[in-house]
Amino acid sequence: MISIPALLLVRPWLKYLAVAIAVLAAVWWWNRWLDGRDEAAFERGVIAGRAQVQPTLDKERKDRADERAAQLADQAQRERDAREKENTLRTQIDKNRKASDEKLRTLAAARDRDLEQLRNRPARPPEPVAGSAVPANPGADKPPEFGCTGAGLAGPDAAFLVRETARAIELKEHLRACYAHVDKLELELNGPPDRPKP
Repeated sequence: MISIPALLLVRPWLKYLAVAIAVLAAVWWWNRWLDGRDEAAFERGVIAGRAQVQPTLDKERKDRADERAAQLADQAQRERDAREKENTLRTQIDKNRKASDEKLRTLAAARDRDLEQLRNRPARPPEPVAGSAVPANPGADKPPEFGCTGAGLAGPDAAFLVRETARAIELKEHLRACYAHVDKLELELNGPPDRPKP
């Protein structure tokens, strides 16, 4: 067997290879030792940093949670106020609607009463025959009444006018009730107007 010094003499490049392997092993061991030391220092730093930063993070989390809870409570209160206002407005609108409906029922009763009275009126007289000298109503003992009061109107004509007048008053009442609803809502939601209405 060949000894190591003899081997080194025969093959000198092995000497350099052994030195290179020894240097690499030393560097590798040195790095491992430094990494272990750095990891330990890092862990100590993390623990110390966590101890220092954690109370600040906890306080920030608590502040955010408190702020969110306050926002939710404020939102819930605003929703309750809005529902209460809505219920108040609905109650007032229902009260106004009942008053309007009562006016309309009174109007319908008056219209029906007037139409019942108009049934006793005579019908429209027949039209005169064209080119005839005979009057249209030869048996009439009194002349027809003229004027602007409508007292001389025939029954169907007077009934038509009573119905149209009642319809116009009904539409006017619906319009008045609608404007009252809108004005009430506008006043409740927007407050009093800055300038008077024209």
